[in-house]
Amino acid sequence: YAGAVRPLLQISPKVVLVDPHFRLRYQVVGTSRTRPSARHRRSLKALLHAAQAERRVEIFRLMVSKREALLEDADESRFQADLAELLREAGASDIVVEYDFLDTSHPLDRHPRYLLGNECGLRFDWGFDTMDDNSTNHVEWIGAAALAPLLDRFMCR
Repeated sequence: YAGAVRPLLQISPKVVLVDPHFRLRYQVVGTSRTRPSARHRRSLKALLHAAQAERRVEIFRLMVSKREALLEDADESRFQADLAELLREAGASDIVVEYDFLDTSHPLDRHPRYLLGNECGLRFDWGFDTMDDNSTNHVEWIGAAALAPLLDRFMCR
């Protein structure tokens, strides 16, 4: 993903990752415990590392599902600690990571998976996780007509 999004990272001071299925942890089946989600962490770490390397991105914002991202983390402390750890591991000390939650009542928030920059964006068919089975994800640049409402919705927050 980092290679595919490099042009966006080269021109955008603000980047927004939109994915209602993105999470940094998952619930261990049959328990109340959570474990880190390597599939999602690996891709976010690579994106943050690439953004830092391009030295253009100042803000990297996550738009995620509150239910999926927080699980039982009502005060968001675990999620914030996980983000801080990933930022450190990626060596992305010049980037501010922010997050907000999608609104499932809004049509653009229901099932999007995008990485948006100030003037461009990419659609990720299956989201921002990486599998260990060598499968690939369809990624495409978003056309101007489809991009305008996405930028209005997610970049202005």
